[in-house]
Amino acid sequence: MTKEEIQEFSMRITQGNKSALIVTTYDIILKYLADAQQEYEHGDTDKFVFDVKKANEFLAELMRALDLQYPVALQLLQLYRYIQKMLMKAVFQKKPDSLQGPEQMLASLKEAFEEVARQDNSVAFAGGQVYAGLTYGKSSLNETYEPNPGFRV
Repeated sequence: MTKEEIQEFSMRITQGNKSALIVTTYDIILKYLADAQQEYEHGDTDKFVFDVKKANEFLAELMRALDLQYPVALQLLQLYRYIQKMLMKAVFQKKPDSLQGPEQMLASLKEAFEEVARQDNSVAFAGGQVYAGLTYGKSSLNETYEPNPGFRV
């Protein structure tokens, strides 16, 4: 994932409400899985494994965010566990063979949560401030960017 993509996701996180945060998390997972596929095609299995593990970390965040008092949350938890199992299978095999099904499931879930986010009129989740600025280097102008320190990509 590029620095620009990380910055974009960081901005979405700081400016969105809770529903938008879930959609952004799905986007991050799907981006890491797409990156993993590209790394595998380029023969870099170490980066492939890294990207799949990062996708799994964000999936774990979705799992932790579930409110298990609702039946739909229990169903989502089961689905997330299955996806997690398939991600770990890809890591152990160092092959993307088991990722196509989970990617499709995550894309479908993302679409459902996008609809929820469109209907969610709650206030933005102010998770922190984003600082950006310019500094002068020896022979260039440097842009500095500090996303929400609690957000790790």
